[in-house]
Amino acid sequence: MNGRVDEGLARLARLATVQPPLLRTAAYIGLCHAMQGRWADAAADLRDGRDPRSPMLLSYALARDG
Repeated sequence: MNGRVDEGLARLARLATVQPPLLRTAAYIGLCHAMQGRWADAAADLRDGRDPRSPMLLSYALARDG
């Protein structure tokens, strides 16, 4: 991790508009939010569930959010 989470979120926001949707974009956005400690936002992003890792990451984000 290089600490450039804000830049990554800006780039991922553009990718989130691609049609057909890229399956892992929401999970990467969720990871960025998690790295910022924004657990509720991370959980909201990970609810998408199209990435195979989403359920595991969602569980972690929900646990951290309390």
